[in-house]
Amino acid sequence: MAAFLFLVFSALCTAIVLGFFPIALRFLAELLGSWLLRSSQTRRELLYARVATEIKTYEAESPTEPDDWEEIDSAVVGTAVNGGQAGQDFSGVVGFFHPFW
Repeated sequence: MAAFLFLVFSALCTAIVLGFFPIALRFLAELLGSWLLRSSQTRRELLYARVATEIKTYEAESPTEPDDWEEIDSAVVGTAVNGGQAGQDFSGVVGFFHPFW
């Protein structure tokens, strides 16, 4: 009878601990998150204010003329049948090299 009570008691304790642990962990994580949010609020506001001032300064100092990339003339690109000869104006291989390869 003592062994049966021990098994029931240990199963009950295990169920309580496993049920309580996620709730307690979430509560502690929420406390930590709210503390971090409160402690960094003033720094965040200072950074937002600084970025806003720097954007205003940059917009006031930047020239109003268009960027260089807008002044590039458009060119018609020649086409060739897949595997066929390229035109006379073709001067190389066009490829794309992925940065992770």
